[in-house]
Amino acid sequence: MKKIFLPLCIIFIVLFQNSVSAQRDRIDSLLNVLKICTEDSSKMNTLNLLCRQYINVGNYEQAMQYAHKAQQQSRNINYQKGIADSYNNLGIIYWYHGDYEKALDNYLNALKIRQEIGDKKGMGSSYGNIGNIYEQQGNYEKALDNYLKALKIQEEAGDKNGIPNSYNNIGGIYFSHGNYEKALDSFLKCLKIFEELGNARGVAVSYNNIGDIYRRQGKFEKALDNYLKSLKISEEIKFKQLIASSYGNIGLVYSDQGNYGKALDNYFNCLKISEETADKRGIGLTMVNIGVAYLKLDKYEEAYNYLSQSLILFKEIGNKNGIKDVYSSLSDLYDKKGDYKQAFQYHKLYADIKDTILNEQSSKQIAEMATKYDSGQKDKAIQLLNKDKERQESIAVEEKRRQRIILFSVLGFSFLVILFAIFIYRSFRQKQRLNTELEKLSIVASETDNGVLICGSKGEIEWCNAGFTHILGYTVEDLKRKGNTLEEISTSPEIKSLIHQSIENKKPSTYQALNITKDGKRRWMQSTLTPILDKQGNIKKLVVIDMDVTQRKQADDEIKQKNQNITDSINYAKRIQQAILPSDEIIKSCIPDSFIFLKPKNIVSGDFYWMHAINKQEVLLAAVDCTGHGVPGALMSMMGYNLLQQIVKEHHIYEPAMILNELSSLVIESLRQTDASDPVKDGMDISICKINYQTYELEYAGAHNPLYLIRKGILIEAKADRKSVGFSAAKSCSFSNHKIKLEKEDCLYLFSDGYADQKGGPHNEKIFYQPFRDLLMRIHQLPMKQQMQQLEKVFFEWKGEQEQIDDILVISVRI
Repeated sequence: MKKIFLPLCIIFIVLFQNSVSAQRDRIDSLLNVLKICTEDSSKMNTLNLLCRQYINVGNYEQAMQYAHKAQQQSRNINYQKGIADSYNNLGIIYWYHGDYEKALDNYLNALKIRQEIGDKKGMGSSYGNIGNIYEQQGNYEKALDNYLKALKIQEEAGDKNGIPNSYNNIGGIYFSHGNYEKALDSFLKCLKIFEELGNARGVAVSYNNIGDIYRRQGKFEKALDNYLKSLKISEEIKFKQLIASSYGNIGLVYSDQGNYGKALDNYFNCLKISEETADKRGIGLTMVNIGVAYLKLDKYEEAYNYLSQSLILFKEIGNKNGIKDVYSSLSDLYDKKGDYKQAFQYHKLYADIKDTILNEQSSKQIAEMATKYDSGQKDKAIQLLNKDKERQESIAVEEKRRQRIILFSVLGFSFLVILFAIFIYRSFRQKQRLNTELEKLSIVASETDNGVLICGSKGEIEWCNAGFTHILGYTVEDLKRKGNTLEEISTSPEIKSLIHQSIENKKPSTYQALNITKDGKRRWMQSTLTPILDKQGNIKKLVVIDMDVTQRKQADDEIKQKNQNITDSINYAKRIQQAILPSDEIIKSCIPDSFIFLKPKNIVSGDFYWMHAINKQEVLLAAVDCTGHGVPGALMSMMGYNLLQQIVKEHHIYEPAMILNELSSLVIESLRQTDASDPVKDGMDISICKINYQTYELEYAGAHNPLYLIRKGILIEAKADRKSVGFSAAKSCSFSNHKIKLEKEDCLYLFSDGYADQKGGPHNEKIFYQPFRDLLMRIHQLPMKQQMQQLEKVFFEWKGEQEQIDDILVISVRI
């Protein structure tokens, strides 16, 4: 097999965002959002998101329309980020059409704008996309340069989604050059990060790329296992491009095993999906593999048909790697048919384009050699024509030449002897200086309690200090009985790569490993491996300095265990807290058209929701925000929930204001908050309402938190009392009861202050209530599930990398 599907996988990571919901639902949701967007940046972002979703489903014509629309409207309001995103989307579309030149132009335009506005995440994405273009054109040096730039920027920006993309792309370059160890290391890093992020697309692509490594190494069982994992996830998330790639790679495994029937079945599945998504590059790659499979089955006509079609396609899109593979396969085809002239012609074309890809300079060198050869042939002909004339002069010339050779040989030998003597002398002096430096080092090392081990340039064990023997009990002789090199005696599983890394970078490496002393004790050592260089920068020695960190390691492990125990306890408390809250089934049975968006700051929450069905027509609903968050807030929430249950179920109080009055008294009594001198008070802010579905009446009372009602595009606020439940020692304080006549399609919102108080955005400011109200106005006509998705999306976009500052609770009910 000449080609794998790895590059196809690499670009998908860059092009797609993490999502497991159906693409069609996302498109419909975005189209609904677009209807209510004003001519501002949010509309431009929505247009660009729609473009990306149409790309995901393979509708490039529709995607192109939204990309141009986003760019034009972004220019109208001078929204530079929107312009950059539209250029990036256009680059992706041209990529799938196989027009790499236009794709590169658009990626470069996007990068320029992102650099001007300081959009680091966007810059990282642009560099990755540009690298993809260069990789497809066979310019691996430029591709790797752009991938490394992308990784550096993404690490600086903390772009958790972008970092694995760059690792993946870098792994692809290592793969292309046969460095499977480094490639596998990069792909496994990707897989780990994507699994932590819950990025199904990334996980699927990583499995595919890992499968490519194992296939190249001949580990077909492992390769097939990874490809099948990738295929399963890709089909679950309807990731068409990767479904195609997985089928193609599975076909390659079967082909490598000689099962060409199964290989062709998978290739044709791949080809069908590639044609559906108009992926010219994927179509070309698959046709090559189908042609090769038919060639193995001696079906020459079918093989030639598919190979010639792929050649036309690769020439059209300028894919040099693809053209190279087709030439190689056609050479094999004609060789099997016995047409050696055609086989030689295609092999020459294959060799020429291969040389062009690997090193264009090599073709110039070949031309120069050919010229020299031709010139030599001409000289020889002239000599033959003048043979008689030269014969007369040959004896004299030969004698002179022999004398010159003798003279030059003597002089040359003398010169070499002098050079050799100088080299020996300089080597002796360098060795002497190095020995002096090592002697000084050994003197210093003998005075330290840390262990010091000196090795040769390739890790050969030479010397250790008393500190090393004191800590681990081993002398140099003991160590040499275990092994002659650092790699053989070290207990670190990564020592081989660490030694290689220090030698290659000529910089120290630090690592930790568990060691067993000579008398059988366990010691954790932190080691620093340092290369010692001579004046020319060559490595002469490797020095390892060991520090006993056993106590620190034990303390760290103890702290980790305690933290784990605490976390387990809090997680158990979370299950208890969730268990007392009304289930989704109960809520939907009483208030079917509703949603509850609850996001704790920590594992457990100080915000909670409460509901009670008085009868079939009336229901009580509350959004409660207790003092604090985390464990203290959760304890308050448990108490608050139980008190509300007691007030309503045992005392049969149903009026919202009276419920708050009674709750305030019970909180003061329960927490003994009657000491006026104590400034610390615990309590709750609450929005509570009673909805009568028969009479269409609403009763509401609030402690600090208001109620919003949106009716026919107008937001009505039912104001809360400016006091909290439980903060006053006067049990006679009363809350106001509001009555509102409801209409069909009214949308009610109860909430805590966590959403509006969240900091983020470009200036690290709060969201504030006015933007929160504006957001509700934009989304209130959407179905409840989509409203909640939009609230969550806006929240996370605003928060960005900032910490969540409080628990968040938003409840909505449509009448």
